[in-house]
Amino acid sequence: MNPTWKARTGTSNYSVLDERNGEVVWTGTTPYASVSLDEEGYASLVARADSTPIAKYVVSTANPDLGLSPVIVVTSLTATNLEWLSENAPLEEEEEYHLAADEAGDTILPEAATQMATPLGEAKQYAIEVGTSEPVEPGDDGGEEAAPEPPADETGDGIAQDGTTSPPAPTDMPPVPMYGIDVTAPLTAEELADTSDSTASTQNASFGSPHTSIQNASVNATAGKTVRESWITYEGYIPSRSVKGPPVGCGSPSWWYAGDNRGPGFNTGKYRTRVAIKYMWSSWSHLQQIVGYRDNHTTTRFKLDGGRVVDRESSKAPLTGIDVVRWGKTTKKAHSQIIHASKNPFCAGGDIDYNSTQHIYKSGKYKVFGWHDQMPVHEVYRQQVYTDGSKSLKRVFTHKMKGLHCLLPTTCKYRTYQYVN
Repeated sequence: MNPTWKARTGTSNYSVLDERNGEVVWTGTTPYASVSLDEEGYASLVARADSTPIAKYVVSTANPDLGLSPVIVVTSLTATNLEWLSENAPLEEEEEYHLAADEAGDTILPEAATQMATPLGEAKQYAIEVGTSEPVEPGDDGGEEAAPEPPADETGDGIAQDGTTSPPAPTDMPPVPMYGIDVTAPLTAEELADTSDSTASTQNASFGSPHTSIQNASVNATAGKTVRESWITYEGYIPSRSVKGPPVGCGSPSWWYAGDNRGPGFNTGKYRTRVAIKYMWSSWSHLQQIVGYRDNHTTTRFKLDGGRVVDRESSKAPLTGIDVVRWGKTTKKAHSQIIHASKNPFCAGGDIDYNSTQHIYKSGKYKVFGWHDQMPVHEVYRQQVYTDGSKSLKRVFTHKMKGLHCLLPTTCKYRTYQYVN
């Protein structure tokens, strides 16, 4: 990629910093640079005049398997330009672009680009949905949320497997693409200092060779904390107390199914299915530092007669259709995947299907992408846990559900998505 920026009067020394790992990837005297993207196809770069940030670039390449276009986000001192190159995934005649910015609601856009009044140093989360449906629900409330304690004993069985192959996305129905961009201020000196690590493992050479690392031992020492571990949690839940069963596939259509009676939230303990992944950071690295936890809650269904429950039964689906896959890890970044097919134990078909890939960085950067059924609600959080016991939390996304019929093949479009910061 070739980032450009406005020349700064009195400055002839420019540099480009990769915020993912705190490395300077370009230095020069011109107000433009040439930077190669690695195989992840994602970068979060900051252009600096001397040591002052003057522009930021978040780039993610296309994913043809998911019908996702490249995304380019450029934040200057005055505004943010968003572009998702739709010629790679043209709109159908009835489709349009829906843009949500934090809690500002839904805006319909005529083309695959827009400029927003978010200057460098400010934070805002944008979500772009391609489709004809309801307004997009933004994935975050506009800031860092209060972070509850991670469970002392995480639910599930605490296992993960090494990566071999990944199943393809469904092909029986076209996707509904969603793009999420979390515009954030450039990392501070203290945050960058935490990414410096001269002992980075070479175990996974496919992640790319390092460039020049920022060394700031004095700042690191005075900061008083570093990131000890990161978490990704992925939950599927039904927001209402109960939901009517589908017309086919689950026996009599007169059955009702108990829901979770909740809205968005971290570690509420209320869900149909949950996967949590812990990434442990240290001066050495091994795949075993990625630990996955899987859990399903019991499914309860009942029938009503005049508003009174006349029949009730419960069953719990096995965990055999849920896999946490470890693809790679260094001291600064990790690559994992969730392959999920959890079945309603009362239904002949209709798994909760999704496939989610995570590129997670110790610095707090992430790229999360994949696909899922449009049932139930799908919600992802990322948490950072520090050595002094403090925590930070970010909701990556909340995707609404459409209905139980979307668990059945060929009845609903599946959603594809890509979220970066």
